[in-house]
Amino acid sequence: MTIESAPAEDLRMDAAALMGALWARALRIVIVSVLLVVATFVVLIFVPKQYESVASLLVEDRTSSFTQAATQATPSAGGITIDALMSSQIELIKSRDPLLAVVDSLNLRSVPEFNGTASSPFGFFGKLLRRPGSATPEDIALDNLSDHLTVIRERDSALISVTVRSTDPQLAAQLANAIAKADVARRAELSLSDTADASQWLQQQITGMQQRVKDAETRVAEFKVANDLYTGANS
Repeated sequence: MTIESAPAEDLRMDAAALMGALWARALRIVIVSVLLVVATFVVLIFVPKQYESVASLLVEDRTSSFTQAATQATPSAGGITIDALMSSQIELIKSRDPLLAVVDSLNLRSVPEFNGTASSPFGFFGKLLRRPGSATPEDIALDNLSDHLTVIRERDSALISVTVRSTDPQLAAQLANAIAKADVARRAELSLSDTADASQWLQQQITGMQQRVKDAETRVAEFKVANDLYTGANS
């Protein structure tokens, strides 16, 4: 089989012809470049600066041998996996109730950036993507807060990073800390609930054991009386 290759002359680049073509279109290239730079500059002037604030959360499994026994009829051998635990925590952080508590605590309904009244060159497109006019102020604030919120798991760790973006750096820091505190408070409440359930379960177990001890003592006493009667009858 014979393979034909193009002559080396055909693979060469004619630098002179290329420079000539660029020079012939130099004015057009300069005009397009200047227009692109000016358009980019104008867009950057009108787009507000965004500041990011990050809060980190350490997630640990709150179950123990007592709480697990109290909440499960048959305790599982392996328990919940770390991946499932982290995914669940991320979804809970982004859920409505914790974010609504943040909206209330920082009064985001009155903040233009979150109540939908802030002026923006992209405001028209934002209104198109927003909920219908029947949406309540808290729904609008929740939607905007969700758009400004990013919750991710740090790679191969039990840390969750809560990142909030805002045009106000102080507000961004307050939001990140408030969301982290809301999650900590939620988990603390669940831990207290688990502890209360475990205490109730232990009290039930203790009451049952005390009753079994009483029943055993009653049977022993009855056996002793019967044995005494039997011994007296045979003497």
